[in-house]
Amino acid sequence: TVKSEVGERMRVVKEEGRESWSWAKEVTAHFGNLSPGMRGSFKNPPPGTPVGVSPPDKRLGLGQKVDDLEDEVARKNFRVVIIKPEVVEIVDLTDPERARRWRYTYVGPNASDAGEHGEIIGEWKKEEVWP
Repeated sequence: TVKSEVGERMRVVKEEGRESWSWAKEVTAHFGNLSPGMRGSFKNPPPGTPVGVSPPDKRLGLGQKVDDLEDEVARKNFRVVIIKPEVVEIVDLTDPERARRWRYTYVGPNASDAGEHGEIIGEWKKEEVWP
């Protein structure tokens, strides 16, 4: 399932909340972290449609503020995207004479071999590579 696949990489903040966690609560929490104006943007008319065409739903319109975290129209258009990275890179170009780049590769909780030029940090292998 998606929950088990993503759950492998989730960090538990409070052990006592592990059993009560749910996707519905997670999505509502992310929606609630937005300002009322940003939540209202999920009630805008469909992007790219001509301004002269009336929105298909009379509840759609610009400039709305949403205070209700269960607003039917806004929640219908709201999505949370999960990114599960395997490789992440950091580049530092502040000094052109010493530009640097690091590659972090997910290796899992039991990794021990970072190779000759890397190091294990948590569940990631860090290796400096040429920029």
